[in-house]
Amino acid sequence: MRNLFIAIVTLFSFAVGAQNHEPVLYRFHYDADFKSYEEDDFFRHDLFFLDVGRSMSKFYPLYKEMSENIADSLTTVGADIGELFALTGQHPRPKAFWKVFKNYPENGSTTVTDFLTKNFIYTEPTEVPEWTFLAQDTFMLEHPCQQATCDYHGRQWTVWFATDLPISNGPWKLSGLPGIILKAWEAEGKISFTCTRIEDIGGRLTIKLPSLNKFLKCTRTELMELKRRDAKDPLAFERSMGFPGVAYDASGKPMKYKPRTPVLLDK
Repeated sequence: MRNLFIAIVTLFSFAVGAQNHEPVLYRFHYDADFKSYEEDDFFRHDLFFLDVGRSMSKFYPLYKEMSENIADSLTTVGADIGELFALTGQHPRPKAFWKVFKNYPENGSTTVTDFLTKNFIYTEPTEVPEWTFLAQDTFMLEHPCQQATCDYHGRQWTVWFATDLPISNGPWKLSGLPGIILKAWEAEGKISFTCTRIEDIGGRLTIKLPSLNKFLKCTRTELMELKRRDAKDPLAFERSMGFPGVAYDASGKPMKYKPRTPVLLDK
């Protein structure tokens, strides 16, 4: 197992330089806290990276990215499924599965990938929020910040953006301010992103782009509908995707799930 792990690390290090195109200039670390379903009485927590290059950026969940890299590397070295589970089990399980690519595949477009038993992808013209600037100010990570709000894709967002870091970007699809967004939360209190660390990468890494042949193309509206179907009846949804869609409880009886309502970033 140790030799296999070393082989994977070597392959991943090579792939980061070989398969991607744009150098990462800055990496912003975010804590994400969110409800997955309206009926939940608890929040899920995940870690996200925002990799910012010269013209494009990528916002993605760390543990999802790690599990994909391990799986890709295992496939390359011919490992079996048991070795895959052994290695991925050493890391926290991802709670989020979506990624946002800004200015990809071209300037002025946004691409979103997600996983719902299969990989899905859609691309749309970038919609920049119309921001209202507020008088409130504070410091985050030793950077002076100003507050702003917007109504965007069905949610009201409030953010702190750094006035001394002129990077017009932020978590999820949020952008369009004269500084990087370090904290964002929506009015219903179901989703928040908080930057915890800023790294000056200086081009030592490159942005890993999606392998388009691994994704099913859809639209934003179609993806939201898929999420609703999955939340309503996950086993029926699995069957519609070509999987068995059968699960059993501890007593061996077929499991039944109560219908749920997904908390969608895009309402």
